[in-house]
Amino acid sequence: MRNLDVAAIKHSLANRVVEAVGLAPFDVVLVGPLRIPRTSSGKLQRTKCAQLYQEGAFDQERLDKKPLPVTAQWSARTALLAELKTTKDPDLVRQYLQELFRTRLHQPALELQPDDELATLGIDSVRAMELVNTLNQDLRISLEPTWVFTANTVGGLVATIEVALWVAEPQAAGQGILL
Repeated sequence: MRNLDVAAIKHSLANRVVEAVGLAPFDVVLVGPLRIPRTSSGKLQRTKCAQLYQEGAFDQERLDKKPLPVTAQWSARTALLAELKTTKDPDLVRQYLQELFRTRLHQPALELQPDDELATLGIDSVRAMELVNTLNQDLRISLEPTWVFTANTVGGLVATIEVALWVAEPQAAGQGILL
């Protein structure tokens, strides 16, 4: 058991939970044999498990889920927002999403790639709503939550945001949308 790739196992388990129930777990804890408290009849003691988890009593090798300090989160996002207002560059949109995902998913080392699937990153229905609300507020756009799942990948979401930014921007005469 000492040679197990703990991070890979936790990542795989988290992905399976997302696939099965559509929600990303906040944490995945691997517990040694016979470490989960049970009743005399063999049932799990859920309350005791929760208490031990909160106390940090389980041998835990957590995924890196420590949020960045609030000031660092705010300043990184603010700087990207200011730059996005002047330049609608897809790379800036991706960088903004990366900062947003890092803070929302509590994964400071997260590096987004265009082909990364949103569900694999932990974007479930609840987080999609949070994401859409933040995007709409920060970027002054009007995204629908269903568009997040239609996009399906980071690259697709970047393209969707680019279109929403273009639509939200006042257009010069003759450059509007024709239907």
